[in-house]
Amino acid sequence: LDAWWEEENWVSQSKFTLEEIRSAIEVLKTIFTAEWAVKIGDNDVANIFLRNIRYGKSIWQHRYIIVLGRQIAILRDRPGFTSVLSRLLSIDDSESADMELSLAALLLGNSFDIDFPVPKSKRGKSPDIIARFGDEIVAFECKQLEASNKQRWLDNYYNHMSRLLRDGLDNGERHIQFEFDEPPVDRYFGRDGNAIREATAVAEEVANQLISHVRSRFAEYSSPLLFGIEGIGFGRFVGTAVPNSAWMNLPSMPDDRLFARLFSNGIERASDQLRTANCPGIAAIYAEHSPTYEYAQAEFESIVRKEQSRFGHLAACLVFQRQALFQYRSPLLLVNPASRVRFDQLNVSNVIRKVYGLEDGRAANR
Repeated sequence: LDAWWEEENWVSQSKFTLEEIRSAIEVLKTIFTAEWAVKIGDNDVANIFLRNIRYGKSIWQHRYIIVLGRQIAILRDRPGFTSVLSRLLSIDDSESADMELSLAALLLGNSFDIDFPVPKSKRGKSPDIIARFGDEIVAFECKQLEASNKQRWLDNYYNHMSRLLRDGLDNGERHIQFEFDEPPVDRYFGRDGNAIREATAVAEEVANQLISHVRSRFAEYSSPLLFGIEGIGFGRFVGTAVPNSAWMNLPSMPDDRLFARLFSNGIERASDQLRTANCPGIAAIYAEHSPTYEYAQAEFESIVRKEQSRFGHLAACLVFQRQALFQYRSPLLLVNPASRVRFDQLNVSNVIRKVYGLEDGRAANR
């Protein structure tokens, strides 16, 4: 009903013509129908398409929907595309399907021929993408690394806490800067791994305690700058003239924990799937949180050197991470120095490095 993507202010900011925009939208309308949206229902944030377009308007969202429509248009005639499309429409696997489309469109646009292999049975294994360039054949396997129950609990806790603190402590003249301590998450989980208390309930209890503490300090000192409670975090008030003055800083997970999950739940599983292709493989992993490049490359290299027979077919890994507005940052590129065919000897390596602006495995301005 609201064709906002055709408005002049959005069209003028994009690199697409109005005809290209309308063409891409028509493709999307045939895929993401009203009947489909009704079936998704309250799970809209779980599907990457709905999550990316339903909450506000921005030039990023404009670009996302037009690029997606164009990707589907150029890929829908490729062998096996219907399997990718069914997962893009799903709740559980839309993230990895979206990444498959992006990678496949990227390679197709750089003169690679693309297939989406379909396993012969439900238990069969095959890579997600086969890319051919002359005599070169490379297989891609995309994995969505879902957050653990505890990580989801933490994310909900921090999001709810942030809203409560902003609503409860912003007096209109000053804004809050707050740095969280990580709460003792295990206290709120049972032996079965399910939450005993919801994150929002815990956040409300903790936020009320902190807000009450800060207000009592206001009453006592009229205008406190610093405040905090042990085990919750600490903060300060700043003037509205200070750039970027309202923020919440969350504790980061240590690199060893992040890499352990990345490897066991993502890289290792993708590598097993790629072994069936009998050609160099590249694992593309979507992760909520990723370790630093230096740590990840060192750990990855250590493992693949020790187990060359198991990982010799794996040329490299691309690790994508979500950021604000659910975009992808430039991925981390982890190169296997012990692979049977070196990554930098492949034509696909030049495409990946160029498109994502990668130097030594990281974006140049990461």
